[in-house]
Amino acid sequence: MAERKSLATFRANNDERTPFDDDENPENINVYAEKSAQKQGGGVKPPPDRPIGAELLHPEANGNRRWLKRIYDPAPAAAELASDDFEGPGQDKLVARTKALRQMADDPMLGWRPMIMATDAMIGDLDALAATAPNFRRLFDIVLAAARASRHAAMPLRLPPILLVGPPGAGKTRAAYAIAGALGTSVEKVPVTLQTGAGVLSGLDWTWRTPSMGAVAKALLATKTASPIVIIDEIDKSCPRSEYGQLLDPLHDLLEVDTAREFEDEYLKMPLASDALLWLATANDIDAIPAPILDRMLVIQIDQPNRHEMGVILEAMIQAAMKRWGDWFPAKIDVDAATLAALRVIHPRAARRIIDLAVGFAVAAGRRAVLPEDVERARVITIGLTTKRKIGFL
Repeated sequence: MAERKSLATFRANNDERTPFDDDENPENINVYAEKSAQKQGGGVKPPPDRPIGAELLHPEANGNRRWLKRIYDPAPAAAELASDDFEGPGQDKLVARTKALRQMADDPMLGWRPMIMATDAMIGDLDALAATAPNFRRLFDIVLAAARASRHAAMPLRLPPILLVGPPGAGKTRAAYAIAGALGTSVEKVPVTLQTGAGVLSGLDWTWRTPSMGAVAKALLATKTASPIVIIDEIDKSCPRSEYGQLLDPLHDLLEVDTAREFEDEYLKMPLASDALLWLATANDIDAIPAPILDRMLVIQIDQPNRHEMGVILEAMIQAAMKRWGDWFPAKIDVDAATLAALRVIHPRAARRIIDLAVGFAVAAGRRAVLPEDVERARVITIGLTTKRKIGFL
């Protein structure tokens, strides 16, 4: 599982890694296996053979036990690589597939991956995040309840598929990234407005012009966890059905535990246990989302923050920006009321950029506090002199 980072405020942490970067050449297989063993328990023997989707407690090198899930079986991948007809038509389109199958076949953990188990520190991080985003209280109520249940029962953390519905700029996507950071897991983001067709989630086989692995396979195989977060951003903007199918169609199976347990990627032609994935989707409204998808998700309305809530959010943004300057600013300072007033008239989407600039201006001036003039200077640079104040947020 990815190393957990403590977060006190929302921040996007896009993971630009692509699957199988450690395996550019066949000669790197042993190096990759050694790295994987180190990341997954320091050479602990993998569990015995079990069906895909199986879960069990397994001892680690330090004597603790961790819940593992078998997300794939390496044997079919090895058999595919060894088959006589593996080299065939369209093989030039399947370079990434060959790498994926090779790593699956040589996986030292035999397809087993750790699941998220909540800790006191993880719950503390989630509590801190909730305090910086009061308009997301309902979301954090759900996530914190799941984390506390996991901690008390020493069981894997489980969340229902969640759909966040609210106005643009409310911070829905940042909230998803922040939760991933607090849970110590990775993120696979699917920006719906830039995609078309069912292959985005389930992959396209080599008969298509541009075959590729789907987002679900990427999320499971590019990271070392059974429970990455998949963010479907702006799910309400999904394109109509095309020659590639409808992007949301695979969700009928992926959002149901029974059918997600053996979900086949069309590019790999291998089943993957995707039932431990954590799903977070965002939307501005639900009218354009098919009813069968809505029925499979927990819909949470995210309102625009009121004046008091916006002050809490802005202060958290400022504190986070100050922390990036090390010890220059005090660990905790009271943000000037006039500075907050200057920021309240700016939309939150622009406020983050303006705050970063304003804090930098304060440091450049040798000051340990951010003043309204720093905000105004940053606003003019970021938005422009002609922007009318009345388009501000509050």
